[in-house]
Amino acid sequence: FVEDYETVPGIAEVLAKKVNINDAVYQTAANDGLYVIPSKIELDDVAEYMQGNSQIALLTKMLKDLKDDYQIIVLDSNPGIPILLKNCVYAADLIIIPVNVDRNSVKGVDLTLKKINETIYDSPSELNVDYRILISMVTYSAGEPTNIAKGVLKAVRDAYGSKTLDTTIRLQSKPAQLQTFENGYYATD
Repeated sequence: FVEDYETVPGIAEVLAKKVNINDAVYQTAANDGLYVIPSKIELDDVAEYMQGNSQIALLTKMLKDLKDDYQIIVLDSNPGIPILLKNCVYAADLIIIPVNVDRNSVKGVDLTLKKINETIYDSPSELNVDYRILISMVTYSAGEPTNIAKGVLKAVRDAYGSKTLDTTIRLQSKPAQLQTFENGYYATD
């Protein structure tokens, strides 16, 4: 992958129609078969432009150029940016909603699902999108989820049943902290 992703074209430039989507795809160093399109802070400005121009299917059109070249395309979007969420819903076959283990987790899923369903309902064409819930940041003690984690796991599974994935992602704060320091996000003297 490109060492300084801030200097290369990414999804913001693609959505702003400054570069072709094929020119913003980069192979990762970690895996020969894994490619990424980087995102940058400028995506917020592009999202505002897209919102003002009601460009809700822009990403779908751009991804058509990639569909034959890749088995799976994963879109990572903040549900708090409505136009990006709508673009992802239009482009998706399956939506995976990650849920952190905390007291507001079910409320967050409900809000995200509400936004997704509004997008589907407002769509000028029929969208066939499915979703699954992925529980993440599960804390463990002695090889088992903590009691708090067990409570949240049960609440989410009770609320969403078969839409909840069996797989969970364990919280591992130390690697995340190390990654933050290695990438120079904190200045040191």
